[in-house]
Amino acid sequence: MIYFSRVIQCLLLWVLASTSATAAPNSPDQVDSHILSARSAGLWYNPHHDGEGFSFQISDGGNNKKIFTATWYTFDKQRQQMWLIGTQIFNPGETSVSVAFQRPTGTRFGNKFNSNDVKKAIWGLVTFDFQSCNEATATINSSTGFGTGVIPLNKLVDNSGARCTNPATAAEPPFYSDAGGIPVPPPQQGLGEGMVTSRGDHSVDGIKIDTERLFQENGQCFIEIKLINRKKFNQSVNLVYYFFLEDTQVAFTLFDLNFGGEKELTTNRAILSVTSASDINCNAFDEVRIESLSAQQSP
Repeated sequence: MIYFSRVIQCLLLWVLASTSATAAPNSPDQVDSHILSARSAGLWYNPHHDGEGFSFQISDGGNNKKIFTATWYTFDKQRQQMWLIGTQIFNPGETSVSVAFQRPTGTRFGNKFNSNDVKKAIWGLVTFDFQSCNEATATINSSTGFGTGVIPLNKLVDNSGARCTNPATAAEPPFYSDAGGIPVPPPQQGLGEGMVTSRGDHSVDGIKIDTERLFQENGQCFIEIKLINRKKFNQSVNLVYYFFLEDTQVAFTLFDLNFGGEKELTTNRAILSVTSASDINCNAFDEVRIESLSAQQSP
């Protein structure tokens, strides 16, 4: 009887183990591998551009949100090392994320390092699309003269702890262009010209967005903003607007401003397509959001 009981126990354990191995919908190997998740964390690169690459980290953002942090290790036009850093909040289950990259400069190494000397200039927007936990593409749209491009990526090092079972295909060489790219969606009836309402934070560290206005000029759509400086000292301000059409991000605008002591500042920027450098019409989107607003004291 004791022997039979042990046999039954072994059979039950075997059945339970088999069931959990084949039917657990939330086990790491059962999750849709292209979803932007902890599987995406690690080091990514393009084999045709060995010597530069990306580091991705995924963290908890609270309120059922996640934070995607990307660092791009690359070079500028003067052959100097250039590190670009950006973060973006996203919803679980999404497969792509658009990140406004900043380039930190200004200080020196070792004992000469001074945090107050660090300047963070906006470099441009990069949209990461994940085809699997081993494959992705980076679509580049620089606002600082580096043009546009698409970089197919393969994962090089996985630091997520979640096993990826999808083999990666060899990435194609990157494609860069100073203009052109993927066409934007055709103009539709959207926000149009006039005042706009944006979601997100509208003030930070004494800087307040007072008004926003869209206007069309020479076939190009612009956004004009008025900022109020409630502090007495000089401030540098970074601000990113994202523009959407039917819940799809189609355009963006980057502001990199300096308050020289004035209380108010009115300025405008052209609205750029996410996927190309072509002009975009004010009716090409139906929603605008502020996704990033930061300010710091400047000399």
